[in-house]
Amino acid sequence: MAGWQEELKKNFPYSFFPSFPLSHLSTLKIGGRGNLLLLKREEELEKLLKIREEYTFPLRVLGRGSNTVFREGEIEGLILKLEGDFQKIRLEKENICWLGAGVRINQLMNFLLRNHLSGMEQLAGIPGSIGGAIVMNAGGKNYSIGESIIRVRVWEEGKISEITPSFSYRKGLKSEGIILGCWVKLEKGDPRPVIKNLLEERKKKFPLNLPSCGCVFRNPSPTLPAGYLIDKAGLKGTREGGLMVSPVHANFIVKIDRATTHDFLKLVERVKEKVYQVFGVKLEREVEIV
Repeated sequence: MAGWQEELKKNFPYSFFPSFPLSHLSTLKIGGRGNLLLLKREEELEKLLKIREEYTFPLRVLGRGSNTVFREGEIEGLILKLEGDFQKIRLEKENICWLGAGVRINQLMNFLLRNHLSGMEQLAGIPGSIGGAIVMNAGGKNYSIGESIIRVRVWEEGKISEITPSFSYRKGLKSEGIILGCWVKLEKGDPRPVIKNLLEERKKKFPLNLPSCGCVFRNPSPTLPAGYLIDKAGLKGTREGGLMVSPVHANFIVKIDRATTHDFLKLVERVKEKVYQVFGVKLEREVEIV
């Protein structure tokens, strides 16, 4: 065990897991092993970053793993998941709400329903966390999370800052630091109809019964969905190992049998090549490979 791993084991005896099976952390359920740390308080973050400053090791923050595929073998560095205090929602004055980076989208939807608040219900059904949603500027057809965000709290360059980022279509906050959470503006209202409709729509539209990592490719534009191009290129049902382009939604790659990250990458390239060949459009992968 390397020096930094020993330090983490000593300082975080109950929340550091060396050689953890990372397939458990990805919604596609493939990948190798890596060092996992569950962080629960901001004070612990300071301790972690002091260890990292001394030993210098790669660090990656992981949300719900719905947009991440891990490589095979032993992954270098540390995978960090924010839990505990980072999973809290706090309602402040004038419908301003604090959302920790580890808050799950479905957790937020339940909060909106309980408190009769609206403004973010268009995120219903997205299988991710607030931190990941901020990075991607996640959203639906007519809404992105950046529209609701007032400020974002980040740990950057050795200190905590509150910043007001600018967002564009599916382009979120790009920061070398660690997103801790954000403040959002909500309003009084009933989010139930929108949440109900979106969840029903997702059940019909997406292959939710099989492991996947959500939409694999970015839409080339708001009016040109990647799934449409993949479908029209005749790629639905295309297989590579235990993975398949979903017959339900062409921008999903689903796991139907034992599979590897190599299978995933090969299938991604096959899809990109065929779409470019048919339409002359270069698809951009949205899923991160770690």
